[in-house]
Amino acid sequence: MQAQLAKSTSVHAVLLCLAACLQGFTFLDPQSVDANLALSAHYKMFLHAALLAAIAAAAVSGAFPKMGYNSAMGVFILTTGGAWLSTYADIAASFIKIALPMSGAKACRGFTKNCPVTIDGDHFNSQLIAISAFMILFGLILAMARTDPSSLMLSTKAKKR
Repeated sequence: MQAQLAKSTSVHAVLLCLAACLQGFTFLDPQSVDANLALSAHYKMFLHAALLAAIAAAAVSGAFPKMGYNSAMGVFILTTGGAWLSTYADIAASFIKIALPMSGAKACRGFTKNCPVTIDGDHFNSQLIAISAFMILFGLILAMARTDPSSLMLSTKAKKR
């Protein structure tokens, strides 16, 4: 199951990287997007792609020997689904200009009045961003539960061939 998990997550890592590159073109129309929120979405997309690539690398190296079908599907759906949900919600936030308090405060920096971004943690889109973070968190917890503890440290004994 590790090989299939590695294959699927690596393909999504590449697709997410491609989507991040294409999302950069939203900066061409500064009237329709908030540049700070769009930049935040851009960075997060690359970071999520790197996370998926790291999961794929760990899986292909055999770090998850206890990984069965159900746990592999859980890790895949939670981490990959969370990354794509975050991508959607972050891009949407840059267009509708509604953000969570932390990113909204950064976007409003320098404005004494009439900040172009509304800070609203209760908005549906803000809730999607929070849900995506929890999906990735639970996917990583599930992956760590299937990790071989000996893979966390370097082995001092050399294997004989």
